[in-house]
Amino acid sequence: MNYRRFVRAFVTFGLLFPLLAVAEVIHTQELGRNEVKFEIT
Repeated sequence: MNYRRFVRAFVTFGLLFPLLAVAEVIHTQELGRNEVKFEIT
């Protein structure tokens, strides 16, 4: 079993997931502030 690949994938996921969560929060805050002026296609 290749532990190095597993650890690398786990670390990558651990770094990307918070970034995606923060981006989602910022995106929803921007939508709330703009009150959805245009439809998202």
